[in-house]
Amino acid sequence: MLRSPPPVVPAKAPGSEPLPVIALLALPLFLAQPASIQAGPGEELAAIGKAFLKEAFALTPWTPALRGWKGKTKGLRGFEYGQRTIWLETLRGFQEELESLGTSRLDGRQRADARALDAQLEMRIALYETRAPERWNALLHVERVERMLVAEQSPLRTPSERRVAMLELLREVPAYFKHAKASLVSPIDDWSHAAVLRLDEDIANLELTRSEFTERLPAGKKADQAVATFDRALKAMRRFRAWLEESPSGLGVSVPHLGAARWERVVRAASGIPYDLDELSTRVLVDLARRERRDGARWRERRRGEVDLALVGGLEEEVLANSERAMELASRAGLLPELSPRQALSFTSGDLGRPFHRGVLFLPGPGKELGSVDPALLRGADAATLAALAIRYGFPGQGLFRHEARAASSPLARALWNRSLLEGWGLYALDWVLRIDWVENDLAGQTDLASEASRQIAFEEARLLASLELHARDFELDEATEAFRRRTGVSLEEARAEVRLSLADPLRGIGVLGWMELVRKEHAYAATQDPRRALGQSLEATLSAPYLRPTDRD
Repeated sequence: MLRSPPPVVPAKAPGSEPLPVIALLALPLFLAQPASIQAGPGEELAAIGKAFLKEAFALTPWTPALRGWKGKTKGLRGFEYGQRTIWLETLRGFQEELESLGTSRLDGRQRADARALDAQLEMRIALYETRAPERWNALLHVERVERMLVAEQSPLRTPSERRVAMLELLREVPAYFKHAKASLVSPIDDWSHAAVLRLDEDIANLELTRSEFTERLPAGKKADQAVATFDRALKAMRRFRAWLEESPSGLGVSVPHLGAARWERVVRAASGIPYDLDELSTRVLVDLARRERRDGARWRERRRGEVDLALVGGLEEEVLANSERAMELASRAGLLPELSPRQALSFTSGDLGRPFHRGVLFLPGPGKELGSVDPALLRGADAATLAALAIRYGFPGQGLFRHEARAASSPLARALWNRSLLEGWGLYALDWVLRIDWVENDLAGQTDLASEASRQIAFEEARLLASLELHARDFELDEATEAFRRRTGVSLEEARAEVRLSLADPLRGIGVLGWMELVRKEHAYAATQDPRRALGQSLEATLSAPYLRPTDRD
């Protein structure tokens, strides 16, 4: 779920203030449109969906630019004090309208859209109605600016559009950091320290960007105004950094867990899977144990030397070549149509040391959605890592998923999708590509690739267990860190960093549930047909409606 932060107003706890009168004006637009009373159920549903899309991006305003959505958000202004309350009340209004609309008068595709919309609403409301990370997580405030800087410089825009967007964003930065200070009522040291370090990088990077930006402008009033805009933003960032170093410690604040009931509610809404906490935990632990028996410690201890990307033609060529091999295999196996990753996938790789460009950004198709590869996978990357990365994030993994989502008839499918399914689809690709045995499959014989695929799935399982243990089992940070280190074999420092991310993101690792459900669906199809056809039917069913949770197709 999404929410909004606060400004420089009285020190009330965010969310505790009475709902402003203006909140009534922010309730679903369709409530105020008499024409909708005359509309049929399909038109009413479409109106709810259209209004919801705008609100869905309110607390992730960097997303539309990266997905090619043409709507307008408030940008950083959407994080002002009281906005979260207004936003949540708006979503609850959508939920009530959707419930009153019902599904009996909708056709099959409309009912699917209604289920997808209801799941998106439930997840966001459950995740954010009592959780306010902007009150304790200083790093969150910094990362929002970073993400906006990346989004506003999206290659989907022309150079002129990027320049305009950059200046518009920087004008919002001073007020944004004032609101950030007002909302950080209980900053916790770990996150404040991380935020200070990131701000040091961001300030240096923005100074470099200022020089590059202004060099392209002819001398004169516009260039002077641009420099002044950069300077005001940099000054605000330095002031926020200094404030963080001077602000009192929030270590006395309890670690902000969601709690068992709420975490279970969020996970069920996100994945559709009806398991209770015990069953969910057991299923994941059983799969981890199965990997341990099958592979020994190999999947945890696999640490090969790094590939010299200059020798193999660079990261882009390696990913494209591996995506091409996997798609050619899937086509020969009769599972997917011929589709060239070189025509449908391009990407840019940023310097991992520069905060505005962490990891690799994939750009599927003629430019709609940028997907980001997990930077942890690129550390110590070898040939097997790059092949698994290509299959999981390129084609036939998440790149193909996004490619198909853009062609969907539903606006919800084009702009939003289920996170459990998106991340799960990439893991599923790592799984089924290596199982093809009815045509020649040279990927299946690569033991390093099999170990890497197993490692990446197991790593996500460890992330999901960390989220469960922190939010639903009341593990302390040190307990969860040690459990993560034991399961994955990473260093204590890396394990602690991972667990902190799970604390900030309760849905971290949720792709595991999407993967498990896709495998379950495939097995259900296999009960009445041969494995090859069952796998093909599973892939076709998912790609035909890529915004639905697997359980919504029952």
